[in-house]
Amino acid sequence: MKRTLSLALCLILSLALLAGCGAAPLPDGLTQESVTDAAAQTVAQLNDEDYDALFAGMTEEMTSAMTVEDLAAVWQPVLEAAGAFDSITKTTVGGKDGYGVAVVQAKYENAAVTFTLSYTPEGKLGGLFFK
Repeated sequence: MKRTLSLALCLILSLALLAGCGAAPLPDGLTQESVTDAAAQTVAQLNDEDYDALFAGMTEEMTSAMTVEDLAAVWQPVLEAAGAFDSITKTTVGGKDGYGVAVVQAKYENAAVTFTLSYTPEGKLGGLFFK
């Protein structure tokens, strides 16, 4: 229960950080290409359920807020309902509160999923939200 609450708080924090993304420039150390590439890699790791690789690229705050099991418990039902991954249809990149932010629209067999991903200037995943 405590870990689920932590995961929910982490996701809410990500939303708060990313509200209004796209208006500010990227922080030093990040480019539109680097954020786009990192976002595509994050989506691929989620689709492949490669949680170890995903966690290896997260900030300490993210990894202390949730476990692999917490993320799997939230992501697997979404993936099962969405079906097979088709493609990324659009990625929008901007900056917000010192993070590079990518809003990724992905097409799956049965649904579309929108990911909001934030990255530190060092390229670490610092925020993860999907709907």
